[in-house]
Amino acid sequence: MKFIRVSKLDEYHKNEIWDLYRKKYHTNRERFFRGLPVDGTAVLFTGEHEHHIVGFFFLETRVFKCRNKNHRVIFTSDLVISKSYQGRRLAEIAGLIYFLKDKIFHPFSTHYLFLAASSFVGCSLMIRNFKEFWPQPASKTPREMDLLKDTASDHYFGRFYEDYTKTAFLNPVPKFNPVGNPNNMDHRGYLEYYQDKLPEAEKGQALVCIAPISRANFKSLCSQTLSGILKKKAEKKWIEETRNTWL
Repeated sequence: MKFIRVSKLDEYHKNEIWDLYRKKYHTNRERFFRGLPVDGTAVLFTGEHEHHIVGFFFLETRVFKCRNKNHRVIFTSDLVISKSYQGRRLAEIAGLIYFLKDKIFHPFSTHYLFLAASSFVGCSLMIRNFKEFWPQPASKTPREMDLLKDTASDHYFGRFYEDYTKTAFLNPVPKFNPVGNPNNMDHRGYLEYYQDKLPEAEKGQALVCIAPISRANFKSLCSQTLSGILKKKAEKKWIEETRNTWL
């Protein structure tokens, strides 16, 4: 796992990132790199026995003023992980490291995770890891969270953001079924809700989501990440033992 400033990415890393990204989305290279947060951080995941990149995403922290209070918003975007490395909670581990580093320098600030999910998989990051997040069918979005979402969205998405639907029309269009198949998704109770929220997902529509990194959410994120890692290790051990039995 590497943390590199976006402005410091060399051609080798850019080529590796682009090779992964173009398999998932319809867009062009110039537009993709032009849209990255210049002051942000690229998180790169490398293979266990390889040096090439198997996944990446981008993080950036900005301070937004809402109702005369400053809020530190961690914006995450463009998460892509190779299929063979999915389920290892790589994004969660990297996010925790990034958050804790920022918290050391801003211990009394309130932090929020902010993302635009173009698929149910993106929404499931919130569902799986946090107790409090919006939007969700179980509770109405607090007014302060709506205002903060609008302020951050105006900055990141500009005219492509619709404040009445709380969605943004991003340039990249997924090459896969963006909402997901209910037969192979966890949290099926949420699926229909997010399908309604993203009626034009195939055109690049993304749902803006936010979660405060409160004490309850931090504990939940740590717990879910740890349990996910242990589960994956147990599955790997079982596969190896089964393989050895049959060989």
